Amino acid sequence: MESGRKTVYSLAPFLRCPVIPIADRMKVIQGVVLPRLLYGADLYGMCGSLTDAMQRLLNTALRSMLRVGSWKTLSSYALWKEFGMKPVCALAAGQRVQAFLKYFELSTWVHELIAEPYCTKKWMWVTGVSWWTMQQCPKHSDLSKEEWQTWQTWTPSNAKACVKAAITQREHSLRLTDHRKRPETNWYSDGGYSLTPLYRQSISYKLVSNLGIALLICARMGTTATVEVLFSMEKLPMGWNGCCPCCRVAIMEVIPHILLECSRYEQHREKFLLAMLRQLAEVDPDKVLDCHQKSFILLGGSVDNLSLPAWLPPTTKKDDPLVDKLSVGSANLSKLSSDQSSLLENEEQPTLGNLLPPETGCQPGSLISSPCGTS
Repeated sequence: MESGRKTVYSLAPFLRCPVIPIADRMKVIQGVVLPRLLYGADLYGMCGSLTDAMQRLLNTALRSMLRVGSWKTLSSYALWKEFGMKPVCALAAGQRVQAFLKYFELSTWVHELIAEPYCTKKWMWVTGVSWWTMQQCPKHSDLSKEEWQTWQTWTPSNAKACVKAAITQREHSLRLTDHRKRPETNWYSDGGYSLTPLYRQSISYKLVSNLGIALLICARMGTTATVEVLFSMEKLPMGWNGCCPCCRVAIMEVIPHILLECSRYEQHREKFLLAMLRQLAEVDPDKVLDCHQKSFILLGGSVDNLSLPAWLPPTTKKDDPLVDKLSVGSANLSKLSSDQSSLLENEEQPTLGNLLPPETGCQPGSLISSPCGTS
């Protein structure tokens, strides 16, 4: 575990570098960080305390790619889904099961140890694999318990895949329906972003688009530093509860409000999102979608099988007409997200640190001298 920790923190400057495409940084995580964390998983694969520590290190590496500070809450479920990763506990358990079955084929003393294990009540590597597999996998797998009774006759690769799928389903269920359920997880799971991954290798390299993709991923995960997020983490005083610091309307600043309603971003909306908003009106002619559902679609998600027809950023695969067709839509959205100023061009950019709480409850029309409340 110490070697994995050193690897993650030594690669942190590389992973945080905004110039390097996210797809290339993902290759480093998959080819360097993850193998280092899973080294020895054949032995510790089903030990929860060790796999939890490894998962925290992997999450740290993924957070570094998004340049998300440690003070922000971030859903592990959203990280796994957005970057196409599986939980460390699922990967480690699959490796241990694969090693267990491979040892049956060896012609050494290890084969005898597995075929005739020691009779003891204590947890051993040999007896623990069989007990843990039958305890955890059948109730979270699509296979029946009767099929799992014969798992020791499966091929090592097949058993590894089935265990990984079952434990991944267990971890997802814990975060979607159990005590680990969080608002960030609900926000991401309701978005339906599985068809529009933003870490794809085919995304063309443009520095501005690269920065915008990271911001889009943060918006999908609900980690954008809106008033709602900062207030829930006690980073703002009570005076900002239920208030937008930009338009000064008595509405909590959330991502749907920024994308669709806030008057402070009206010019940006007309400049960058007009084509997508027109597509959204065509997708939802009866206007049955609420603001949250419209935000999901603008961010590349789908709601009740409704989505924008051409959303993915530009790609380098010019030989595939289908990819080209899917790549036209969100160039404007990426450009908007990566714009250096989130305000109008000729005005000073404020920060939440120099915004004072409103004195009159932030009612509509209670504006101060600066449109965004700069002091």
